[in-house]
Amino acid sequence: MDENNGNGSTNSTYQWFVFEDEFEGEIVPQTSSDNQIIIEWENTPEGEYTVLVQEINSEVSCEPEPKQMSIILRDLSPENILGPNYVCEGETIALAHTFQTEGEWALEDENIGQISQNGNFEALHSGQAIVNFSYNNNGCEFSVSKLIQVHPKPQPSLQGGEICLDLEADETIILNSGLSHQDYDFQWYHNEQLITNSSSHIFISEVGEFKLIVTNQETGCVSDVISTQVVELQKPAVSATVYSDFENNQRIEVSIDNPEAYLFKLGDAPFQESNIFYNITTEGKHHISIKEKDGCFFMKIEVIVINYPKFFTPNNDSYNDTWNIHSLRNDPTAEVYIFDRYGKLLKTISPAAKGWDGTYHGKKMPSNDYWFLVEYTDRNDGSQRSFRSNFTLKR
Repeated sequence: MDENNGNGSTNSTYQWFVFEDEFEGEIVPQTSSDNQIIIEWENTPEGEYTVLVQEINSEVSCEPEPKQMSIILRDLSPENILGPNYVCEGETIALAHTFQTEGEWALEDENIGQISQNGNFEALHSGQAIVNFSYNNNGCEFSVSKLIQVHPKPQPSLQGGEICLDLEADETIILNSGLSHQDYDFQWYHNEQLITNSSSHIFISEVGEFKLIVTNQETGCVSDVISTQVVELQKPAVSATVYSDFENNQRIEVSIDNPEAYLFKLGDAPFQESNIFYNITTEGKHHISIKEKDGCFFMKIEVIVINYPKFFTPNNDSYNDTWNIHSLRNDPTAEVYIFDRYGKLLKTISPAAKGWDGTYHGKKMPSNDYWFLVEYTDRNDGSQRSFRSNFTLKR
């Protein structure tokens, strides 16, 4: 009605009634004259109801007859989605709707899972998923939802790849799941045979394939099967040869079967493919690391580079106060003779001793170059060798 700005007849108001006593709802006016209303049926039982409307106009002495209409109220409230309220990550559950009608399944967060149009929900990641089912019934659109909790699978961890076990040394290693025995159940397998050990870790003293399955005690969710391979440690023969004693730039070569299968490292330098190290200038002990490229063999060996200090400073500062060829200390045959520039013998020392302090019969020798002769046994072929050169005394 357009009259009176849509408020019905001028000076008219309207009263609304639902005739039947079973009506338990509420009539909510939408305009000042009550010519428009909303009926909220709430808990009113389904059935046929009579709605009456009476127009009241203060300027008219007579009242028109009430108008009425019949309304059939049907209970079309949505039913529930049937199915589990929780699922484990990676599993699929079947959901159903009790109302016998076709509809459409949908998922609010597709990062958690996915649902097919036959109601199968596949859990992809842990979290909360809201599943919706929308349908039409007698011209009315309905949508019902269900909250599904997706529990995470246990995530045990074992050392990946191959684990080496030294059987010759009766070595025992520990396989640890990284999870607490208070919250999880554990099934360990050795070569497909169940181990009678339900702890979070096991001790290993034999080779083979070891597998683990973990179950969350609270949720019942089961982990993926994880495995690791324990193999016997193979120990190839390893040696190293140092070439050209007393040279300024020496060479070290590592001997091992099939060197292409290994990487080599001198001291703190990076690993390299070659088993030969060049330009070694520092005397004394050097450590070489050898590791297998595609295996678990690893070891360190010690080599000694034989050379001599080029100078020393006997000033009692505890640094370079004596001179000696300590890289020959393990050679009991080695002997060192020290001469002045005129060939006079000043001192005979053993490389295993402290060394020369720069004196002759208690007298301090001046800063100068001094000569030495060392006799020793070649560690490579066992021959007797000698070497002569000079060094500097600095004061």
